[in-house]
Amino acid sequence: MNRTDLQIMSAEPVDVVLGEQSFKIAPQVKKYNRLFCERLAEVLVGVEAAVRTFDDIQHVDLTQIDAPRVVGVIKQFLTASGPAALDLLYVYSKELEDSQVYIEEHATVDQCLDALVECFRMAFGPFVKLTRTLMTMSGQTKSASTTGDTTNPS
Repeated sequence: MNRTDLQIMSAEPVDVVLGEQSFKIAPQVKKYNRLFCERLAEVLVGVEAAVRTFDDIQHVDLTQIDAPRVVGVIKQFLTASGPAALDLLYVYSKELEDSQVYIEEHATVDQCLDALVECFRMAFGPFVKLTRTLMTMSGQTKSASTTGDTTNPS
């Protein structure tokens, strides 16, 4: 589900489908957002190991690799580590935590990964806004891209 910058920054809840049911993922208070980030950092240690392993096996310089390929490696890791990815969903969203039994019995890993992406957007959207504001204040301007890329007018 793609959301505009305005939706991310206004922190509207988003709907995700897990199994046959629709769930709302809403912005979390600072306490739960921090907990989500801490648990994410733990999972990312494994992602870093997976990427390093991929680099070693493929003999690819990661500075030369294209983003979809890196995302594929990360998705492969998360798919293989479904329980860790699911746990992040439950940490971020109380509604999802309350429906854990249903989700684990009915949702696909791809649906869970899509929901996890929405959790990332909720958790990190405010930081994107802050970064853009600081860059604008320092004389940089936003590009037309929705990726958050910026250009320096000098």
